Amino acid sequence: PPPPLAPGGEFDFAGDPRYAGKEIPDTESLKTTLDRVQPYWDAEIAPRLKAGEDVLIAAHGNSLRAIVKLLFAVPDDRIVDVEIPTGNPLEIDLDADLKPVAARYLDEGRAQALPPIASMVA
Repeated sequence: PPPPLAPGGEFDFAGDPRYAGKEIPDTESLKTTLDRVQPYWDAEIAPRLKAGEDVLIAAHGNSLRAIVKLLFAVPDDRIVDVEIPTGNPLEIDLDADLKPVAARYLDEGRAQALPPIASMVA
């Protein structure tokens, strides 16, 4: 993981009342992000998708990368190469088992080309 944030620094939210009683990490790697995202995906997002709802996810790059890793089963050694551009929605079509069947950026000109779905998996 990256080095931890300095206590009392500009980005230290420990004293922010919005986060009272919540454990705020002072550093986060993709693994710890995935550990945080997976339960939310399982409890909140996946049930809505299975119920046929469309879901819009707006999140920080590492959280989005964690979701892409989950959906596409991207191996650890390949996920670091996945770049998700800021402000360019990525639409992912899923089958009934929540497996990706298609993916596209809405502005393909501003995005790294997506590999075919089959090549995203191990």
